[in-house]
Amino acid sequence: QRLGTYNLVICGMETSDSGTGHIAASLAEWLDLPQVTCVRKLEIKDCRLYAERVVEDGYQEWEATLPAVLSVTKDINTPRAMRLRSVAEAADKGITTWGVADLDLDSKLVGLAGSPTQVPRVFRTEPRKQADIIEGPAPQAVDALVARLRELRAI
Repeated sequence: QRLGTYNLVICGMETSDSGTGHIAASLAEWLDLPQVTCVRKLEIKDCRLYAERVVEDGYQEWEATLPAVLSVTKDINTPRAMRLRSVAEAADKGITTWGVADLDLDSKLVGLAGSPTQVPRVFRTEPRKQADIIEGPAPQAVDALVARLRELRAI
Protein backbone atom coordinates (compact mmCIF):
# COMPACT_ATOMS: atom_id res chain seq x y z
CA GLN A 1 0.00 0.00 0.00
CA ARG A 2 1.37 3.41 -0.98
CA LEU A 3 1.27 6.08 1.69
CA GLY A 4 0.48 9.64 0.63
CA THR A 5 1.89 12.88 1.95
CA TYR A 6 0.46 13.65 5.36
CA ASN A 7 0.97 17.43 5.61
CA LEU A 8 0.34 17.99 9.29
CA VAL A 9 0.94 21.34 11.01
CA ILE A 10 1.40 21.02 14.79
CA CYS A 11 1.14 24.11 17.01
CA GLY A 12 1.31 24.59 20.75
CA MET A 13 -1.88 25.54 22.55
CA GLU A 14 -0.92 29.06 23.56
CA THR A 15 1.60 31.75 22.88
CA SER A 16 3.96 32.71 25.67
CA ASP A 17 3.19 36.41 25.42
CA SER A 18 -0.59 36.61 25.73
CA GLY A 19 -1.94 33.07 25.86
CA THR A 20 -4.71 33.76 23.35
CA GLY A 21 -4.41 30.32 21.76
CA HIS A 22 -5.47 31.55 18.34
CA ILE A 23 -2.48 30.58 16.19
CA ALA A 24 -3.63 27.07 15.19
CA ALA A 25 -7.19 28.22 14.48
CA SER A 26 -6.02 31.25 12.51
CA LEU A 27 -3.55 29.17 10.53
CA ALA A 28 -6.18 26.51 9.74
CA GLU A 29 -8.59 29.18 8.54
CA TRP A 30 -5.91 30.91 6.47
CA LEU A 31 -4.84 27.61 4.87
CA ASP A 32 -8.47 26.38 4.57
CA LEU A 33 -7.62 23.15 6.43
CA PRO A 34 -9.48 21.17 9.07
CA GLN A 35 -8.27 21.71 12.62
CA VAL A 36 -8.39 19.90 15.94
CA THR A 37 -7.44 21.85 19.06
CA CYS A 38 -6.26 20.75 22.52
CA VAL A 39 -5.02 17.37 21.28
CA ARG A 40 -3.58 15.05 23.94
CA LYS A 41 -3.24 11.85 21.84
CA LEU A 42 -2.71 11.41 18.14
CA GLU A 43 -2.65 8.56 15.66
CA ILE A 44 -2.47 8.57 11.87
CA LYS A 45 -3.76 5.60 9.87
CA ASP A 46 -4.41 5.40 6.16
CA CYS A 47 -3.89 9.16 5.73
CA ARG A 48 -6.51 9.98 8.39
CA LEU A 49 -5.97 11.65 11.72
CA TYR A 50 -7.46 10.20 14.93
CA ALA A 51 -7.15 12.44 17.97
CA GLU A 52 -8.25 12.73 21.59
CA ARG A 53 -9.13 16.33 22.37
CA VAL A 54 -9.18 17.64 25.95
CA VAL A 55 -12.44 19.26 27.06
CA GLU A 56 -13.55 20.62 30.42
CA ASP A 57 -14.97 17.38 31.77
CA GLY A 58 -12.89 14.76 29.96
CA TYR A 59 -11.98 14.26 26.32
CA GLN A 60 -13.55 13.87 22.89
CA GLU A 61 -12.48 11.58 20.07
CA TRP A 62 -12.04 13.29 16.69
CA GLU A 63 -11.29 12.11 13.20
CA ALA A 64 -10.10 14.40 10.40
CA THR A 65 -8.73 14.21 6.90
CA LEU A 66 -5.18 15.21 6.16
CA PRO A 67 -3.75 17.73 5.61
CA ALA A 68 -4.79 19.35 8.93
CA VAL A 69 -3.70 21.75 11.66
CA LEU A 70 -3.48 20.75 15.34
CA SER A 71 -2.86 22.47 18.61
CA VAL A 72 -1.46 20.07 21.19
CA THR A 73 -1.36 19.94 24.98
CA LYS A 74 1.77 19.15 26.97
CA ASP A 75 0.41 15.60 27.37
CA ILE A 76 1.00 14.82 23.69
CA ASN A 77 4.56 13.68 24.39
CA THR A 78 6.77 12.45 27.18
CA PRO A 79 10.30 13.58 26.33
CA ARG A 80 13.02 11.03 26.78
CA ALA A 81 16.00 11.83 28.97
CA MET A 82 18.97 13.14 27.01
CA ARG A 83 22.38 11.61 27.36
CA LEU A 84 25.05 13.84 28.86
CA ARG A 85 27.04 13.63 25.65
CA SER A 86 24.05 14.89 23.62
CA VAL A 87 23.60 17.82 26.01
CA ALA A 88 27.27 18.77 25.59
CA GLU A 89 27.03 18.49 21.80
CA ALA A 90 23.90 20.64 21.75
CA ALA A 91 25.60 23.32 23.86
CA ASP A 92 28.37 23.59 21.25
CA LYS A 93 25.96 24.14 18.36
CA GLY A 94 24.97 27.65 17.41
CA ILE A 95 21.42 28.90 17.17
CA THR A 96 20.47 30.65 13.95
CA THR A 97 18.25 33.67 14.51
CA TRP A 98 16.30 35.15 11.62
CA GLY A 99 14.87 38.62 11.84
CA VAL A 100 12.33 40.54 9.78
CA ALA A 101 14.96 41.68 7.26
CA ASP A 102 16.39 38.15 6.86
CA LEU A 103 12.95 36.88 5.92
CA ASP A 104 12.15 39.90 3.73
CA LEU A 105 8.99 40.68 5.70
CA ASP A 106 7.10 43.94 6.08
CA SER A 107 7.65 44.98 9.71
CA LYS A 108 4.08 46.36 9.83
CA LEU A 109 2.72 42.84 9.31
CA VAL A 110 4.63 41.00 12.06
CA GLY A 111 5.01 41.27 15.80
CA LEU A 112 2.71 43.42 17.90
CA ALA A 113 2.10 45.88 15.05
CA GLY A 114 0.94 43.10 12.71
CA SER A 115 -0.94 40.98 15.21
CA PRO A 116 -4.64 40.43 14.44
CA THR A 117 -5.33 40.25 18.17
CA GLN A 118 -4.49 42.61 20.99
CA VAL A 119 -4.76 42.06 24.73
CA PRO A 120 -5.69 45.52 26.05
CA ARG A 121 -5.34 44.58 29.71
CA VAL A 122 -5.00 41.63 32.04
CA PHE A 123 -6.64 41.71 35.44
CA ARG A 124 -7.70 39.47 38.27
CA THR A 125 -11.42 39.25 39.00
CA GLU A 126 -12.62 39.61 42.54
CA PRO A 127 -14.79 36.85 44.00
CA ARG A 128 -18.41 37.94 44.21
CA LYS A 129 -19.61 36.21 47.37
CA GLN A 130 -19.02 33.34 49.70
CA ALA A 131 -20.72 30.09 48.80
CA ASP A 132 -24.01 29.15 50.40
CA ILE A 133 -23.77 25.62 51.79
CA ILE A 134 -27.03 23.74 52.01
CA GLU A 135 -26.96 20.81 54.38
CA GLY A 136 -29.46 18.11 55.29
CA PRO A 137 -31.19 15.16 53.67
CA ALA A 138 -31.30 15.27 49.87
CA PRO A 139 -35.04 16.02 49.43
CA GLN A 140 -34.96 18.98 51.85
CA ALA A 141 -31.61 20.19 50.44
CA VAL A 142 -33.04 20.16 46.91
CA ASP A 143 -36.11 22.11 48.05
CA ALA A 144 -33.87 24.65 49.80
CA LEU A 145 -31.66 24.96 46.72
CA VAL A 146 -34.63 25.52 44.41
CA ALA A 147 -36.04 28.13 46.79
CA ARG A 148 -32.67 29.94 46.92
CA LEU A 149 -32.32 29.89 43.12
CA ARG A 150 -35.84 31.33 42.78
CA GLU A 151 -34.98 34.00 45.33
CA LEU A 152 -31.95 34.94 43.22
CA ARG A 153 -34.12 34.77 40.08
CA ALA A 154 -31.76 32.18 38.63
CA ILE A 155 -34.71 29.93 37.68
